[in-house]
Amino acid sequence: ELAGLDTTDPLTGLAVTGPVPAVPPTAPASSAVALERAECLHVLQEEVEQLRQAIASRPVIDQARGILMATHGCTSDEAWHILRETSQLSNTKLRDVAAAVTASAEADGPPPSPELRTALQRAVARRRRG
Repeated sequence: ELAGLDTTDPLTGLAVTGPVPAVPPTAPASSAVALERAECLHVLQEEVEQLRQAIASRPVIDQARGILMATHGCTSDEAWHILRETSQLSNTKLRDVAAAVTASAEADGPPPSPELRTALQRAVARRRRG
């Protein structure tokens, strides 16, 4: 053994004698490594879910952009900014704004809520001025 070497296993708190086992037999479930891995796993699972939602909502957002481009004679980027600003002004998720815009474009589609309609009008007016 090396002089001054700490032979305490950081996972179990017990002194290690002989070769270090591959998996500590009495490692507590709440060890720092296990907690860190569980936290990383949770963060990654949340990110995967957000990406799945983004992929699922992408076609609706693209349709709404097309509707805004045709209705207001704007570019794709301007339509994106209108959707994003409407989302922010109305405190509504962008995919919900896009869904309301596409639904209202259908023959018998429901109009957007008054709050959403006001936010959309403000966003369009700002794009025309800017």
